[in-house]
Amino acid sequence: MRLHHVQDHYPDLYRLLVTWRDDLIAVLGENLVAVYVMGSLFMGDFVEASSDVDFLVVTARTPTHGEVAQLARLHTRLSDTARWGARLEGAYAAQSALRPWGIDDTIAAIEPGGPLCEGPSDYLADNMLALRDHGVTLYGPPTTQVVPSVDRATLEEGLRTYLDELVERSHSPAPDPDEAASWLLNIARCLFGLQTGRPCTKSEAAQWLATRDPVLQPALAAALAVRQGERGSALDAVVRAGLRACPQRIPAAHRARDVNTMPNGADADLPATESRPG
Repeated sequence: MRLHHVQDHYPDLYRLLVTWRDDLIAVLGENLVAVYVMGSLFMGDFVEASSDVDFLVVTARTPTHGEVAQLARLHTRLSDTARWGARLEGAYAAQSALRPWGIDDTIAAIEPGGPLCEGPSDYLADNMLALRDHGVTLYGPPTTQVVPSVDRATLEEGLRTYLDELVERSHSPAPDPDEAASWLLNIARCLFGLQTGRPCTKSEAAQWLATRDPVLQPALAAALAVRQGERGSALDAVVRAGLRACPQRIPAAHRARDVNTMPNGADADLPATESRPG
């Protein structure tokens, strides 16, 4: 979905993005290099019930504490006055800090519904590749002129790092069904990226992994249902069971430098004989 499609299908979201962009120009002035939006909204997998609006604002230099304070007030106002204001998720970072493997600097970042906070960057190579390949420009030059290119080895290293983190999380309960579903779907996205070398949507990754590991299929389907806004203890139980099964389902895949095999219909990197979760 391009920007004009957002205007056609989500006019209130489009108005928010335009208002936010104009406010950023006013707050940052000459320090503003580019405003990019990305994610499911522009990859054909936007879910109105749960999807966030991902962004990266690139600056000429690291924003000052004063600028961060103004930006924090801006986000609070948008959250309080606009339906989509609390869905903005992303960061403010200097152009000189952008790397193929992430962002090498302190950033000002915000999660949906939360405050804008300064801290270390958690951007990885897959974020940079998705931004470069699928990001939409609200202000400034195209992403390919600002965001560095990401080679396959760098992408795989970042995906393995994130996948290891997600697998580690699966050992402990997620705080809520949405978080559990998100962890499981992001595990699928990591495996897809390792296999194909490209970013994908959560829906595409879930369908891809379900065909390769039918044991996880019910949990992946349940996670997609939760993402669509469905609720219920049965769905939650299936998602959590699938999440708990992941450390046993993907032990070889998440360690491999070159992931060329998946279970069932390919080679047996993932065991395919365990009982169905849930």
